[in-house]
Amino acid sequence: MRTFVAFLLLYLLFLVQASVTPWWPDLVLLGLIAVSLHETRITSALAGAFTGLCLDVTNPAFTGTSLFALAVTGYGVASLRTLFYRARWATLLFVLMALALKWAALALFGPGLPGLAPLLVSSALTVALAPLAELGLTRLLYPGWQPA
Repeated sequence: MRTFVAFLLLYLLFLVQASVTPWWPDLVLLGLIAVSLHETRITSALAGAFTGLCLDVTNPAFTGTSLFALAVTGYGVASLRTLFYRARWATLLFVLMALALKWAALALFGPGLPGLAPLLVSSALTVALAPLAELGLTRLLYPGWQPA
């Protein structure tokens, strides 16, 4: 049931992100990282593929770019989380790595990068909101988990 609620929450974050400008933080990426910190590798990869497919539907000419980037992000975070046992700073590291992967995938296989200003503002807001998003989603979906 918790996995279904996590997928539903990721879909709601997609709906919000799809309706805002490129200057907003990447809400789907933040939600995926928070979910991947607590789910299995397969569930995290499926959550990333699901949200990536949802994002790709908004730009059908480049279907697969976000799907690939977010599936790899979900799997990677779920795999690497054991190296950083419940450390809060690990979320920032995962967000920075995921943003780099996402922008590289969009530049190489997708429609290209947005302008420099939206890219910097969106990335800075995403990094700034990462601890708050992780804390809120952890308390909402995984209440028994406590950081070290």
